[in-house]
Amino acid sequence: MPKSNYEELLLQFEETVRKQKSYFNQVCSHKGYRISYDQWLVLEQVMDKQGINQSDIAQLIVKEPASVSRIISYLEKNELIIKVHNEKNKRANKIYLTHQGYDICEKIAVIYKDSLAKQFKGIYEREVSLIREILARVNTNDMTL
Repeated sequence: MPKSNYEELLLQFEETVRKQKSYFNQVCSHKGYRISYDQWLVLEQVMDKQGINQSDIAQLIVKEPASVSRIISYLEKNELIIKVHNEKNKRANKIYLTHQGYDICEKIAVIYKDSLAKQFKGIYEREVSLIREILARVNTNDMTL
């Protein structure tokens, strides 16, 4: 049975994300950074919003809370972030970059920016805006049972 245009589009999106992750991971590894694409997504949110909590990170990067929890544990173990007890909400720790985490984030941000530029070379901003608009409409469709 031939695939519909919609199925092919979803597969192309998966390929696009897979290629970005793979390239990013290869460059980081080659440069000696032990940070994966998904770990970077978490670090980037903490860098942008010092004191953010885990559930906000999960929402922003569209990952399951359990996956984000594992990533945060890894980053904390490697002294890139610290969790601080939140007095207002006992169950939500505030997450901050350490000095070491900030230093690495500055370097990895360059890698990330370069990898995006490489992947989206020749793509115009208006084309990106159109794709974003279409995806926003697709994602507002009700997918509940």
